[in-house]
Amino acid sequence: MNMTSSTHQQQQQHVGPQSVFCKPISSRSPKDEDTEALAGFLLSLKHRSVTPEPHHPLNDPVSPRADETSQPDMSHYPTSDSRTQSPFQNVSASSSTVTETTPPQSPVVSSSSSALQDSEIDLEALIGDSKLVLMKDRDLVPDPLFAAMAQMKPCRLQHADRVGCYKNRELGFVGMCCMHCGGQPGFGRYYPNSVRSLAQTTTSQTILKHIGGKCRFAPPEIREAILELQRQQAVREGLPTGRPRYGSRKIFFQRVWQRLHDLDVEEGSEAQGSISASSSKASDEEMASLHSEDEEVCAANGKRKSDASFEGSMPYRKRAKSHDSQDSFPTQVSNV
Repeated sequence: MNMTSSTHQQQQQHVGPQSVFCKPISSRSPKDEDTEALAGFLLSLKHRSVTPEPHHPLNDPVSPRADETSQPDMSHYPTSDSRTQSPFQNVSASSSTVTETTPPQSPVVSSSSSALQDSEIDLEALIGDSKLVLMKDRDLVPDPLFAAMAQMKPCRLQHADRVGCYKNRELGFVGMCCMHCGGQPGFGRYYPNSVRSLAQTTTSQTILKHIGGKCRFAPPEIREAILELQRQQAVREGLPTGRPRYGSRKIFFQRVWQRLHDLDVEEGSEAQGSISASSSKASDEEMASLHSEDEEVCAANGKRKSDASFEGSMPYRKRAKSHDSQDSFPTQVSNV
């Protein structure tokens, strides 16, 4: 008994120092396990390689993909095949996709042109019986200017119109004025002295502004038609149309100038014809009065001739006495 206890004590003395530093696995706490795991993780971070091995998460069926946990959905990004292409190819590809997605311009142009055709304005009704503009002149200038010039009529410069640049114009100079309001001095009346001044852009724009907004007597339908034609012209400027041609504006205003002064010549000839007719009538009356006077003179002369022949039949002495007294005439005749 004593021997067994002594051997047990010796074993305890032999094992005792090791039991102090080494604990059995079953007696480890969860905190110690976490500490060891953390220490192993830090060691792995310390000894890891700088360049990681190429590894795609799709090839690893066991481990979860990092893209699913930390990154958003990348399905709309290009695939791995497109990543190997050059950036210039990517730019060309993106530009091709943009050109494919953008709609063509032809439907827009066709729709706008069809809208213009649907809202076509009757220009013949706007022109009416204008003496300065005809329908054959339509292809020479834009429609707004064509319709606005049709609202002008000939007029003559008066003393009140001699203001501004018309100060030195002579009275009766032919020009144009608005047919709706008649114009006022310096407003609505235009007296260009040549075709060049008539064809200036300032003159045409002034006429357009007067008919389109300033004239208070212009009918609303004419004013709205002019404004609509201006809107259509702004849209039509981007379309490849064949009118107006180069130099056609000058041709148009040459025709207007010719018609304006032809009317002046016609009015002058009519006035001259009326003057000549009145003068011929007066001359006829004068001739008739002269004829009547001549007849009276002839009648008087005939009476005088008859008296002279009667007196010529008497003697000279008796004829001399007859002038002395009228009472002695019967006695003298009886004596003869």
